[in-house]
Amino acid sequence: MTAQRIEGLCAYCRKRRANCSDHVVPKSLRKTHAAQYAALPESLRLTVPSCMECNHRKGQRKLVPPSWGKYIPQLVVAIPGRWRVWNGDTQAKSYTAVWI
Repeated sequence: MTAQRIEGLCAYCRKRRANCSDHVVPKSLRKTHAAQYAALPESLRLTVPSCMECNHRKGQRKLVPPSWGKYIPQLVVAIPGRWRVWNGDTQAKSYTAVWI
């Protein structure tokens, strides 16, 4: 298996260089909602480029990058809960109001 090279800006903050990949649907949720996760289109089971800071801060929260906002209705059907768009700001309500 070869390492995938990450290029461009972080999908969340759009400020820092992306140096890792983030699973938009956290692994813990994929396990607890396995059947629903499997029913999601392949495009919603992908990772997005992110910086280490945003990836770590997001953790297991149900947050999506701004470019994924249109997919929230599909994510809610598959994995119920409050999904929100997050721009990498830890002071934003979308970040502080969403917990695991």
